[in-house]
Amino acid sequence: PSSNLMMLALAPLAWAFVGPPVLLRSTTHTSRGRATLSLPTTPPRISVLCVGECLFDALPSGIFLGGAPLNVACHLSELGAQSSFASAVGDDRLGREALRRLRGRGVDVDLVAIDTTAETGFVTAEVDEAGDATYTFATPAAWDNVPEERLAVAAAAADAVVFGTLA
Repeated sequence: PSSNLMMLALAPLAWAFVGPPVLLRSTTHTSRGRATLSLPTTPPRISVLCVGECLFDALPSGIFLGGAPLNVACHLSELGAQSSFASAVGDDRLGREALRRLRGRGVDVDLVAIDTTAETGFVTAEVDEAGDATYTFATPAAWDNVPEERLAVAAAAADAVVFGTLA
């Protein structure tokens, strides 16, 4: 019963990415009369295009690769989705590091352009005594120049598209 409750609790999250549920499981009865759940060995794989900012956050605890759509792409990849990220990075050390990390997390970066006119995004966060953060964005940033040429085709081929407010 608790596993059924867990599945119901997580269902809206899954539906947001793949639509309404489809029966993917079957019930088998054992010799003792108990029902067991058998799941498919390979769940369907969804493809998600994430579009937006690629930047490094300078926080009091360190410097971290981020940007909301980038974070979503990484987490979806970890969950088994085919995630693609569309953005732009500068032709600089941070841009090369961002691409290396994204590839290492299994994110498709074919739609990440290398911008020779702007640096990779960088944000400085200052946290006050109450714990509230103030963000300062270095501008212009490469992610302001997300290439649009292939986005429509990539979006049409994806099961879902995620984009950030900054994009």
